[in-house]
Amino acid sequence: MPRRKKVGGFVWRLVFIYALLMAPWPGVTDAYAAIFRAGGNVIFHNWVSTGVVHFRPLRVSKGPADTEIIIKNRIGFGRDASGNLFEFKWDATCNSRHQGYLPTIALIALILATPIAWRRRWKAMTWGLLLVHLFIALRMAVWLLRWSHADSVGALFTLSPLMSSLLQHAAYVVSVSPVTTFIVPVFIWIVVVVRREDLREWRAATVPGGGG
Repeated sequence: MPRRKKVGGFVWRLVFIYALLMAPWPGVTDAYAAIFRAGGNVIFHNWVSTGVVHFRPLRVSKGPADTEIIIKNRIGFGRDASGNLFEFKWDATCNSRHQGYLPTIALIALILATPIAWRRRWKAMTWGLLLVHLFIALRMAVWLLRWSHADSVGALFTLSPLMSSLLQHAAYVVSVSPVTTFIVPVFIWIVVVVRREDLREWRAATVPGGGG
């Protein structure tokens, strides 16, 4: 029974911590959006050899989106009357909360709720945050690939219809789907936290007759 209580405690702690982090605390959303855009500008500014990317606050509200991403072509399409690089974009906006904040807090909640020694939790937190931010960078890379090609003047590259379709599906799965937003943090949690002995103990706690 104590083992089953431990699993129950994990679930309740997980729900509580996640709800606490999800709460609309004043300034948190704006602060994270600013960090998200700054990170995007550092990592993706020189996106490809033919283009440059700028993350900036959304000037006109478009639903849940809070970030506008400008993709500029470096070569081949000249400059405007002010001497700036030719600029192209479609509806290049994203929601930093969905793209980055939700998977991050999901992982944090999972690690903090896990009934293990605090030393293990902090070690897992360090590696987990590194991996979840690599995942966020991958999401944005796929998203940028999706928006960097088209049959329009100014696109950074073109793809065959088949590759374009595959890229659109990949962008949905990796960058848009809410399932991916929460499934990936679970896999990261398993990698950085769960040990073989933990699996044996939790199995004993959940399988009838296994935990006593």
